[in-house]
Amino acid sequence: MTLVSQAVATFAGEPVVSSKQVIAPPPPPPPEFFRPNEFDIGAFGTYATGVGNSSNSGRLHAWGGGIDLTYWFPWKYAGVRFQGTGASIRTNNGQQTREVTLVQGFAPVTVTGGGGSVAAGVLTGDFMLRLPLDDYWPGVHLAPYFFAGFGGILLGGDNGNQHSVSETFTVTNSAVRAEM
Repeated sequence: MTLVSQAVATFAGEPVVSSKQVIAPPPPPPPEFFRPNEFDIGAFGTYATGVGNSSNSGRLHAWGGGIDLTYWFPWKYAGVRFQGTGASIRTNNGQQTREVTLVQGFAPVTVTGGGGSVAAGVLTGDFMLRLPLDDYWPGVHLAPYFFAGFGGILLGGDNGNQHSVSETFTVTNSAVRAEM
């Protein structure tokens, strides 16, 4: 038995040497703050006082809300955005005819309606370009944006007296947006 046990140990081969070096897995890639194929949905509410021209200032107020839909294409530098806003413009004194300036710089609109309340809406669509700076400087999560779009302003009235205004405009803007 002694000879057999020695023979087994002799012909068994080299002893197994365990390595004390532990190989760490590679670190995960850094998170992307500006991703392709990204879809964002936003909702908001608003309240404004002093809506209208200077003769109505302080007598008109508006409340409402809206939705924002944004999609970034597979090429993460370009995307589209659609926004819709609805508001109710109301006078404190219930006057029947009034002049309302919804967007500064556009001509005021005369609105006639009963009850002192008029529905208004703003629809916009934008094509957007962005240049994420973290592609060039890791850790800098900022991007300048360029917007070009179109939109329309819609007004309604009461008692079947529908009034609408539609103005098309182009907005271009360069801004820096920080993503967290």
